[in-house]
Amino acid sequence: MEEVRGSIPLESTMTKTVSNKSLFIYAAFLISLVLLAAAFWLDSFQSTKTKREKPIDDPLDVVLDYYNAWLTESKSGNKPTPESALVNNPILSTIAREKVVKSLTRKDALDPVICQTTLPDEVAAKVVHELPNKQQTMVYSRFASTSATGLALVELELIGRTWVIADITCSSGDTLEEREFTFEQSGHLLKNVPAPLDANFWHLVFEENGTPGHNAQLHFDTNSRCTLDGTEQNPCDTTKFIETARAVVQGEMTESGVNVKLISITTPTLE
Repeated sequence: MEEVRGSIPLESTMTKTVSNKSLFIYAAFLISLVLLAAAFWLDSFQSTKTKREKPIDDPLDVVLDYYNAWLTESKSGNKPTPESALVNNPILSTIAREKVVKSLTRKDALDPVICQTTLPDEVAAKVVHELPNKQQTMVYSRFASTSATGLALVELELIGRTWVIADITCSSGDTLEEREFTFEQSGHLLKNVPAPLDANFWHLVFEENGTPGHNAQLHFDTNSRCTLDGTEQNPCDTTKFIETARAVVQGEMTESGVNVKLISITTPTLE
């Protein structure tokens, strides 16, 4: 019988086949482990990122949450004191906290946060002006047992990813003056305003000598000139006015408000 050269024994062939199959299974197992580890890592990374970059709270909600907590504590019989947790809450800036503490120490009749002498059943809030990192909000009484004596203007600032109450200013809403004088101020327009302001009229909310919380009732006649985004209206069409719009008002202050001679309005945009 002739010798067949170069042939491989059957047993050797089977051994190599089994060996290759085991290698394939082992490699697939390793790949699965790597993919599983990568999935766990990605999930952990996304969870950490989500936790680190949690959504920023709505500033209006921040204000109402704080004011509702203050109102609840004030009406519970345990009125806030300079040592109270609400007064020392980090949501209040140093300036706002010092103003509240000073008022509480003097035991003023006017609540330094609610800005009322008689606490209402509820409070509501309205945005006066907003920027990406700042907002001015008006907080006023609802369902009070007596007529509202004022309202609060709350200044907020975005610090990091947290809204902070930078300042609280109490405003009486009173526009009465004993004499007529020239008026020229820039501020923001509001129409849907709470008592003691009159919602039948447009109002200009403005700062004076660096102090916010001032407002003036606006009165228009046939001599009033209006400019909206650079386009002059003749006569003025107040139905086209937009709340919180920036406005510069020139006119004469009277006992009932400002007789507008010229108002220049800029449509609100995110600056």
